[in-house]
Amino acid sequence: MKKIKLFGERNTGTNYLRSLIELNLQVELIKDHIPRIKYVRKLELFHSIYFFLSQRSNLGWKHANINVKFITRKLKENNALNIVLIVKNPYSFLLSLHKRPYHNKGKTKISFNDFIKSNWKTRKREYLNKQLDNPIDLWNIKTKNYLNLQKKHPTRVLLLKYEDLVANPQEIIGQIAIKFDLKTKLNEFSNFSKSTKNEKKSFSDYSAYYVNEKWREKLSESDIYFINSKLNKNICSELNYNILKL
Repeated sequence: MKKIKLFGERNTGTNYLRSLIELNLQVELIKDHIPRIKYVRKLELFHSIYFFLSQRSNLGWKHANINVKFITRKLKENNALNIVLIVKNPYSFLLSLHKRPYHNKGKTKISFNDFIKSNWKTRKREYLNKQLDNPIDLWNIKTKNYLNLQKKHPTRVLLLKYEDLVANPQEIIGQIAIKFDLKTKLNEFSNFSKSTKNEKKSFSDYSAYYVNEKWREKLSESDIYFINSKLNKNICSELNYNILKL
């Protein structure tokens, strides 16, 4: 059976996309979660050791920085393996990361403007420097590697945008099926409408928020100015993400 490894930064819809693929497509999704072992599941050291030891089989943590050479080698070794990557608009991604700063819980106590200007501590299993100057660098670095991997393996790698996913999930599942020649499980498309964040929001709520870019209302001119000063403009252009104007 063909396999898919899914990669995406925190808050970019990886859980939702995984649920959609599981519901609709006949394909094996490679594990991206650690075993549920009582007491040690929350220990960062255990997470790092687990993904270090299991990287050859699961290709690492789903939020890790892509190692293009390593993934290239794994693709050559296994013709059944395919890679799906997902990104989110950098502005809305930063707002989401501030709201849910996974692995950096203390960041919830500061304002968004302070958040985007503060350093970001990475995890060992991320394969990045221990500390980045700001969370914008997190988006720049990982997204650049996603693009590099897709360019190197255009037939085996599919890069998706979260906004397109919530705008038309059926179309995105269709793209994955066609790209990797996968069969469907059901006679018709089945959506996963429950929030993966344990929030009281429906799929239509998420879709409207991102498709209509309602998140823009949360950004001040100061926020936009600083984000624009740090964003990799070339990456945004390649993904057709507009740089917000003041």
